[in-house]
Amino acid sequence: MRKLTVVGMGPGSQSCLTLEALEALRKADLIVGAGRLLETLPEGCSKNRKIAVSAQAVCDAVYGSDSSFPCVVCTGDTGCYSLCTGLGKYWDGELSILPGIGSMSYLAAKLQLPWQDWKVVSAHGRACDPVAAVTENPEVFFLTGPDNTAQELCRQLMQAGFGGCRAYVGEKLSYPEERIVSGTVQEIAEKIFAPLAVLVVKREKTADDIGNDTVSTKKDSENSVTGSCWRERAKTHGPGLLDDWFVRGEVPMTKQEVRAAALAKLGAAGAKVLYDVGAGTGSVSVELSLMAGQADVYAIECEEKAVELIGKNRERFGCGNLHVVFGKAPQALDSLPAPDAVFIGGTKGNLPEILSILFEKNPSVRIVVTAILLETALQACESLEAFTLKPAEIMQLQVSRSKKAGKGHMLCANNPIFLISAGGCADE
Repeated sequence: MRKLTVVGMGPGSQSCLTLEALEALRKADLIVGAGRLLETLPEGCSKNRKIAVSAQAVCDAVYGSDSSFPCVVCTGDTGCYSLCTGLGKYWDGELSILPGIGSMSYLAAKLQLPWQDWKVVSAHGRACDPVAAVTENPEVFFLTGPDNTAQELCRQLMQAGFGGCRAYVGEKLSYPEERIVSGTVQEIAEKIFAPLAVLVVKREKTADDIGNDTVSTKKDSENSVTGSCWRERAKTHGPGLLDDWFVRGEVPMTKQEVRAAALAKLGAAGAKVLYDVGAGTGSVSVELSLMAGQADVYAIECEEKAVELIGKNRERFGCGNLHVVFGKAPQALDSLPAPDAVFIGGTKGNLPEILSILFEKNPSVRIVVTAILLETALQACESLEAFTLKPAEIMQLQVSRSKKAGKGHMLCANNPIFLISAGGCADE
């Protein structure tokens, strides 16, 4: 059985190689990996080198050679967001793994900080919600990338009210040009760092944060608290946030009780992509963002006033994974990724066309539609059943709320609402 040795090179400099890794590299007759790593190999290593950055490309390069002792090099620790994790899918021989020094432990040592409580989040080549990560974890370690640089992540955190938190950035670690910068999130957001850097954000207050803590002091005319505080309050409350918590206007909003029932019917846990079509004030979009912190949530809305309100509520609750799409469905859906679940609160009369493109993108998509008119409910039911070939579920909600009347209380009824749902695993 052919053997492939995986060598973790640490942050990248040969000075961080373990003796075992160094011995393997000097013994290898073929070394495969990223170009920047192949250029910095220590003396005495084979000149037979092939550039490959994906697991499949690495395995193809080795299979296409007559090497008796091939090695693949990767940065960091082989068990943390490493090329190594995907090799098993393409390599059917024996794997020997030699771990390296991870950038997390390297930076922690430089900063003289313990790292056992750090939450590791990769923002390199994948969706990332830094606000959710920092809200839910007091200490977060980010692997950054070209689309999610350290300054961009800090910019999003600053907008959500985390501007006064402590932050540390490590750039080109272990190389002669190594740079380690510390400051507040707001200060880091104003600097420029290389795409391949690492970022640590500490949410708890330190002596250096006193006087700079925007989390607890930032206020405006509509909020008593903003950003992270609203998000923490929402997380504690659970689905069906209070209507008064949202920035309101003259734009229609899906009310608390209906919203909670719709979210339950949608079953969005584990989803990667979610839509809120006809998002209005964005109340459903915000709740989807909070429920599925690692998913991308798209709020589609064609009214300018509503788009403005969605933006305000996005900022209020610190929903970094909520993307506002200004346009009319179904045209506005064309360029969006395939959804796992979709809430439809408004269609401008285009429901059949909207459903057509949704099921074209994902035949197993889960759909929940709200309707006030009987005709709309009937149309939703017939249209959904045409695509799913299974009965749609129809639920009617009638909510009444109390109002003070003299010394007593009276109930004031809201409009009855239909919830029509179909598709997804709920139909299996």
